[in-house]
Amino acid sequence: MYLTESEAEKIAEFLETSKSNFINWFTRTINDRLCLVDGEEEKCVFLDGSKCSIYEVRPLQCRTYPFWKENIKTYERWKITCSECPGIGKGRIIPYEKIIEISKGKTLDSIK
Repeated sequence: MYLTESEAEKIAEFLETSKSNFINWFTRTINDRLCLVDGEEEKCVFLDGSKCSIYEVRPLQCRTYPFWKENIKTYERWKITCSECPGIGKGRIIPYEKIIEISKGKTLDSIK
């Protein structure tokens, strides 16, 4: 998962560590972008079972999943995403118009 410097700072504060410690221990750089390192089975290092241990401060990329453009581009891709994410179909129904807003970078928290 990609994250910004300000997201890294918020997560570090949440974890009660310095930003430099957080970056050294929990991130890597891919194509000049800061990313979270992978944990077990190439899943997010902050995934504890099926729960996010930093949920309150998770990066935008996490907050907008599964409604990423590539996941909603075709019905076939959406079905693949559904098979990969056990949480899809478990919460409230999100109207199509809201999904499009989310795919453009807004979060459910910011959409009224």
